[in-house]
Amino acid sequence: MGDMNALGIFDSVRIQTDVAACAKCGSTARIANGLCVSCMLEPALEGDGNGGESLAAALAEIDVRDADWRAGNYQILEEIGRGGMGVIYRARQRHSRRIVALKRVLSHHADSRETLARFRREAEAAASLDHPNILPIYEVSEGEDGLPFFSMKFAPGGSLVDAASVLRNEPRRSVALMAKVARAVQYAHCQGILHRDLKPGNILLDGRGEPLVSDFGLAKWLDTTSDVTRTLTIFGTPGYIAPEQARGQAASLTGAADVYSLGAILFDLFTGRPPFWL
Repeated sequence: MGDMNALGIFDSVRIQTDVAACAKCGSTARIANGLCVSCMLEPALEGDGNGGESLAAALAEIDVRDADWRAGNYQILEEIGRGGMGVIYRARQRHSRRIVALKRVLSHHADSRETLARFRREAEAAASLDHPNILPIYEVSEGEDGLPFFSMKFAPGGSLVDAASVLRNEPRRSVALMAKVARAVQYAHCQGILHRDLKPGNILLDGRGEPLVSDFGLAKWLDTTSDVTRTLTIFGTPGYIAPEQARGQAASLTGAADVYSLGAILFDLFTGRPPFWL
């Protein structure tokens, strides 16, 4: 991955999110009247009797999408998730054509040193871990606007939030799945990294249903004390964090905090709610 302090600069455009579906065909549209390029051009070609074929041939020839958003070396396909810090897209790497997930800092956080530090910390922590049940980072970069982004493995199975209703009827499968997550977290601890934000939404599932631990935005190196760690204003998700973490004792947290979160997730899979919820 290389030095995280030397992020590569790639061609990028500012990603927009105010996009609606075409009123006629349902595809993504960026035109004021609500139609995509294809549906606007089709009437003009109907007169030659070969309108549909001519249009399809023309579009195939130029190979241009209606919503051709790019971030660095990636073509943005659709938004799949959003949080307080960043937005996640399904994207395609331009040369390899590989489908990936791409996470980018929200533009209104451009001036937040704390958010940018947390974002880079997430990429650095995840990129340093190599485990089959930890979501791998492929590339870290930043756009022309100076905002960082990173690409990672695309998990088409969603998260444990999406799978919870099915897993609730399969307790043995839930236990087997969480055992894999626990081994991945143990590996992270052995590498000196505490996750601090384990919850169902941060456990993703690949195409085979294998779990992948994601979102190391609140990660803490167990053998160091960081100003970033001390100044973060968000310390995990209520209902899944350990009591000592809820009390704000970030400096003294150990791997036991993540173990508590694992137990809370398993409890949620069995019952439909975390063990304690206000």
